[in-house]
Order: sequence, then C-alpha cells, then structure tokens
Amino acid sequence: RLGANSPRQLHQMQLQLSYAFDRDSAPARVAAFSPYAPSGTPATGAGHVTASRLPQAQPTPDFEVKPPPSGTELTHSDAATQLIAQAHRMQAALKEAGFAAVQVGRWASGAWWIQAEPWGWRQSQLTAIAQALRALQPVWPEGATLVFSLSYAHRSHRHVRWRPGCESARFLSCFPVQGQDFHIEEIEPPDQTGITWWAQPQSTDRATLELELGPALKHTVGTELGLFDYSLALDAGWQVAWAGMPGWFAQGNYTHPWAHSSDFGPKGAFGSMRIKPGSQQSLISHVWQPTPQTYTQANIGYINREARGILLQGAWLDADRRLKFSTQAGRFVDDTPGHAAHAPLLVKARYDWVPMQWAMEVTRGRYMAGDVGWQLSSLHQFSRHRLEFYMRQSESPSMPLNRFAGFIIAIPIGPDRAWTPGPVSLRGRDLWGIGLQSKIGHNNTISTGYGEEPFVRHGLNDILDQDRRAPLGSAPAAERLNQALQTP
Repeated sequence: RLGANSPRQLHQMQLQLSYAFDRDSAPARVAAFSPYAPSGTPATGAGHVTASRLPQAQPTPDFEVKPPPSGTELTHSDAATQLIAQAHRMQAALKEAGFAAVQVGRWASGAWWIQAEPWGWRQSQLTAIAQALRALQPVWPEGATLVFSLSYAHRSHRHVRWRPGCESARFLSCFPVQGQDFHIEEIEPPDQTGITWWAQPQSTDRATLELELGPALKHTVGTELGLFDYSLALDAGWQVAWAGMPGWFAQGNYTHPWAHSSDFGPKGAFGSMRIKPGSQQSLISHVWQPTPQTYTQANIGYINREARGILLQGAWLDADRRLKFSTQAGRFVDDTPGHAAHAPLLVKARYDWVPMQWAMEVTRGRYMAGDVGWQLSSLHQFSRHRLEFYMRQSESPSMPLNRFAGFIIAIPIGPDRAWTPGPVSLRGRDLWGIGLQSKIGHNNTISTGYGEEPFVRHGLNDILDQDRRAPLGSAPAAERLNQALQTP
C-alpha cells in the first residue's frame, strides 16, 4: 500500500498516480484529483474505512492497486488509491461502450457523478442512457448511488440518477438490467459542492470530429414532364467540438451529386432546382442552457450556399416537457448580386397530446424568402421514425398568396451505434426526411421558395432529442427506456 506520513510524501504520491494513469493520453495533471474533499473532509466520508467496504481495483499496465489484508485500517492515501482505480474502471467501461470525454467524480457523501458525451449514440438519448447503465453495471460500486449526465459539445444537459434496488416495482422508475433491478429517475442539474473528480477526460486538449452520412434528394411527382423526376446526391455532414470550449462547435454539410433525371439536368426544366456539389452549410455555433427548461443557440456563417449571416434560436419547455415554445430570428446577406437580404423571424408553439407519440405544432412569422404566413402540423412518432402532416399559407409583395398541404416521412439512417475509430465518429443521418407537397386551390403551377425555414442540423435538435425529450417518468419514455435496456 502507499503511505502518506507527511505532506511531502502525499505530494509525491499524487505525482506518481497522475503520471501512471495519464501518461499515454495527456500531460501529467497533479491537480486532477485530491484525496480530500474540497471542504477538507476526507473523500471517504470518515477518518478511515475498512478494506471490506472498498471495491477491489484491477491491475493496469502502469499501476497495480493491491488491497491490504482484510481488517486493515486504511489511510487517506489508501482510500484515494482505491477511488482512483474505481473511477478509471468506470471510465474505461464507458469508453469501450462508445462514450467520450468521460469524467468521473465522487461526493463526500459517497455518491458518484459521471459526465460523458454519447459519442457513439447520438441518434437517441434514451438508447444512450440505457447503454451507459448496461456498461457500468459490471463495475458498479457496491450499493452506491450514481448520477449520470449526458453532455453535448462538452457541456452537460441531461441528468439521471441511478441506484441499485427498487423500493417498489413501479413501471415508471424500476427497471431490470441484466438480472438486477435499478431505480432510475431524471433530476435537475446536481450541485457540484463537495465533488472530487477522480478521473478526467483523456481527450481534454483535443478536438473531436463527428461525420454523418446520408442521401440528399430533390424530386417532383406527377408533372406534365413526367411521373417522377429527381436529383440524388451524397450528403456528408460534419461537426467539430473543442474540449476546452464547452458549448462551442463548428458544423456544416457537403453534397456530392450521384445521379439525376434529364429534367433535373443543367439544361432541364428543373435544372435550377438540382442539387449542386460543394458546401451547403458552414456555421460556428454555441449552445447554452440558462435554466433547466430554457435552451439557446447562436449560429454565424453560411446558412446555405449563398446566404451568410447570423441566426439566433431559443426554446422553452414546461416541467413535464409537453408544452414547447421556440423561436428563431436571423439576418443573412445573399452573395448573389441583386438578391435582397433575408430576415427570417418565426415563432412556434407545440403541445404533445401523447408524449413521444403525437404532437400538434403551429408556426407563425416571416420565412427566408420574405413571405409571411403560418403552418399547422400534426407530428406522429413511431419509435425513432416520424410522420408529419402539414398545411401552410404564406405571401409577400412579390409572392402571391399560396396554400400548400403535404407530408414528410423521417427515418434514421444506419444502425443505432456510430463507428468510433480514434477521435472520429461516423454514423448515418439521425433523421432523414422525404415527402410530397401540393398546392391547395389556385393553379397547379409549381411554385418554389414558399415557407422555407432556416434549418440548422445540430445543436438544439440534438439536445432536445429531435423533439422526443419526454421525462423518464412518463409512460412512453419509460417503455422506450425499458426496451433499450433489454436490447444488447
């Protein structure tokens, strides 16, 4: 065992442990942990503990923790050694399960707190929570309560408390996980007072790159030129986050045309609508959560191929996440000579009649082309798939009044888990939509440009889980979580 009979010896022990665990991934961090809680109370919550109360550490290539004989009283340094080993076991289990930037801490009360980016599980937050619990169960500290926080761009935003055993077999809070029952509940952001971080992220000083692949399609159906015309391309989205700048990230997408019908060719009737090669969006974004129920995002850069400027977004959800108000406002300058500036300003109200299954949404405001109007939508969720029906009306001084009706089917592309080689994550589109739209009344002439909203792929869409963020205490969320926990 390691002893600390003097402040100098304790300091030497800290140097050796920090070097042993972080030698291969980052510079030594002497202040990354402390055997004492910030208040000065020993991190174990008592002056000494017995060996039977401490988890036994597993050997690592650089450092081997061997518990003392049974019944031996441990010094503060012995307890710190055990806590560090336990923290690194949990960190390794989550990294193996597809999580990144894992940080493990412990309160003086004995409860643990883990923050992690669901790097391999972006398509669904409930799946990410389930996979984290499945990964941690084999290395769970005996009898301990654990708080798990999902992070986005290195800033935590959703917090869940787990503890083994259930006081009652309530469906909404008690879940079986590989033969063991766990009580699971969603909580407000925890208080960091008294926390000691025993395992820091190994990629603290590195950037991470997420790639997202899927098709891009523009099409017409049943026109006088043909039954079906199309322009098909590969869409490659990207997102880069910096560990030292929580909440900040860069994002965009690039398209590479694959095929098109003759009418979508350069000289075709729909040639101006075809998908063109190159960057379609490139933004610097920042997300922030000023209150537990309020979310904001700021974006600056190119919102599309020609328009550059700034877009501000905000969302507020009530306590049970059924009512949502959101807004976005921006101003963009068009690089095309002679085109006017864009100043979209939109407000949305949405209510989940059945959480995670059916919602109604109304939109009112000014769209990208300057047309002013409204849209009424009915959104239906089927697991990770979505079906939307909508009706829209808008007009402007240069755009006569038109009404449209249509539907959109959105599906995830690829498996639940992303491929994560090194600091790169590769997955399919989180949600890819295809639909049809038709005019109501007037004439049947194809009219483009109406009802176009500024769309930012990542940020609030991910944090709000593609508008599926129902509390774990709701029946639909509990059912989905239970399904994810039982799926390997």
